[in-house]
Amino acid sequence: MAKKIEHISKEEILKLPVTTNRLMVSWNRETFFAKYGIVSYWMETRDRERKNLSYEQLSDTPSLSVVGIYAKYEPFSSRDGYTRFFVLVEKGDEKLVMESLKVQKDVACKSDDLHEYDEFLQQRIIVSLAINALGKKGKGGMMYNNGMLLVCDDQNFGVSKRLKELVCLKLEVNKYMNLAARTTSFSHPKDFKQLQAYSNCVFQVGKEMDGELWLGEYLKPVVLKKLNEGDYRLDQVYIKKKRFSSSHNTVPYWPWNKDTYNHSRLFVICQVIENVNKLFDGMLTVDFSDHQVLDYFESHPKENVEKLLKEYFQGKTILVEDPFGTDDSKKQVDQFKASVLATMGNVVSVVKRGGKVDMLLKLCEEIGDETHYSQSVKRMYESGIAFQHMIHHGGGKEDDVPEAKAKRILMELLVKDSIVKGCMPSEMAAIAGNWKFWLFKQKKEVVYGASLKLCEGKAMAFEPYGFDDGLGEDYNTFVASIMGLSVLLKMKGNHDYHVMEKEGNAYLIIDTEEIPILDAKQIDDTYGKIIEGTDPECDSFNMFKRKGSGTNHKFLRGLMGFHLWKEEGLDGEGSESYSYISGYNSDNFKTGATFKIGKVPRVRRIIILKKEHQERVWEDIQELKNMLTVGLGQWDELMTYPFPFKFLQEYLDNQSEMTFSKHWSEM
Repeated sequence: MAKKIEHISKEEILKLPVTTNRLMVSWNRETFFAKYGIVSYWMETRDRERKNLSYEQLSDTPSLSVVGIYAKYEPFSSRDGYTRFFVLVEKGDEKLVMESLKVQKDVACKSDDLHEYDEFLQQRIIVSLAINALGKKGKGGMMYNNGMLLVCDDQNFGVSKRLKELVCLKLEVNKYMNLAARTTSFSHPKDFKQLQAYSNCVFQVGKEMDGELWLGEYLKPVVLKKLNEGDYRLDQVYIKKKRFSSSHNTVPYWPWNKDTYNHSRLFVICQVIENVNKLFDGMLTVDFSDHQVLDYFESHPKENVEKLLKEYFQGKTILVEDPFGTDDSKKQVDQFKASVLATMGNVVSVVKRGGKVDMLLKLCEEIGDETHYSQSVKRMYESGIAFQHMIHHGGGKEDDVPEAKAKRILMELLVKDSIVKGCMPSEMAAIAGNWKFWLFKQKKEVVYGASLKLCEGKAMAFEPYGFDDGLGEDYNTFVASIMGLSVLLKMKGNHDYHVMEKEGNAYLIIDTEEIPILDAKQIDDTYGKIIEGTDPECDSFNMFKRKGSGTNHKFLRGLMGFHLWKEEGLDGEGSESYSYISGYNSDNFKTGATFKIGKVPRVRRIIILKKEHQERVWEDIQELKNMLTVGLGQWDELMTYPFPFKFLQEYLDNQSEMTFSKHWSEM
């Protein structure tokens, strides 16, 4: 008889904190400044060509590290945005650095004890300097730009070396105190001429980064003065340029394979924090944040989405246009038809030619080759027919159309057809209720965006902003007069801002690059037990996802299911907010030697902008949560944002294409 699996209860899951890359910092000011000093400097000119100093101009300074913090709305900003730099030096070397800086044009500098900044900003400066100090290579090391730490890996983080691209992680403490690790790629200069062109931004592999969890190397900048051909071997220097623009390098969060599991973002991030604590022992302590979970659930939207698609497409006809007319493109169209039939049955017709059609699917080339590409919007609005593209790569596996891909296309067509018809499916309209939604981004003090509100049941009323003349809407006017909110100075930036409002309560949802951090030491120890076979409980790599006794939640908490917790405001402010993760469906979590967790679900912060009804905030959060379960995102997974923003995003894609011939994401 099969052994009964004892599943973990929701109550037990709620007892497990979610750990994220949000940093908790404590430091002893007196001890720190007894050993180190800080010099801050900034450019006094508004000349964009001199907004920064290159590391070459600073190469003679006895620095330990440098960090540049963009200060548009920080306490030390007195004008419309600039970067202030902070240089970490040994105690007593401040004068040497300032003397070097003062010979530069338009530079102001001072010895800085950080007292004029609030505690949150002080912590960000200190921990950033500490992290960047890890890459310092003895005396004569370089200060460069904003000094972010760059690390590389002897396995190139799993990316094929055949591409001849060096894949690195760039580590930075962002303005929300989250330790972000972003993939960035380098390559060897192809010739001496290209090396000359990049001479003020050339890198070499530096010293090793020692650690128990991960061993790697730092990438260091070098100064090339009076450069002559033959001075440097091209295969020993790197420039920040991808060799192939078509390659999309990503350092995986966690590869499953026993030989590569620690060549990952997770292990690098954990090792960096461990090394900082070791280097600044007695002066600085840095740790990740634990969050007490208030709400948890898993959703399986697959059946509801399949039912919705069948009801919506009942009796409709989709015309597929194939401008290529090759055997490969015809095969792709036939695969789409077969997958739709397998998914939907006979409820929808897919035809290659016909008179009256309801929707249009057109094969087109990849972005960058626009021979057959046509803007969907113009045809969509002129003909009143929803229009969707399907990329044709010229044959091969990339052109396969499995059922999952066909369903994705059908979901896109459902959203576009709803916009054309001005009517949301009734099942969705019932969930969206009396809410109003805004999606916008700010560029150069103006706003582009749109709002969506349901009226008369399921009729959708869209209102665009900034597209009529293409000049944008004044930011302050948009926020204060149109949205009726306080001007959000710290929310400015070329990012998508999601706002939802209902009867006097308004909420902003933002992405702060916060991600779950698993216990790398526990994972490392478990791999050792599995490989050595010393523990009968650790018999295979599948154990990480086992549901028995909640093993999967102990290893993978934060990655699976919906987690919600209460949070402080932005930048250490005391205002109320919440954070949530739309994690994976545990039933869909795969394993195997070739499996890897490439990206992880990111935390979304819910900022309460207005609350005329405090007693209803929790109820509002629950309604927001329900809007994540509609299933218009990845198949059988929770959505990242409430589903009405999917309609707004598609609508704004249309507006952007008609006004600027750009996708919304390119604005």
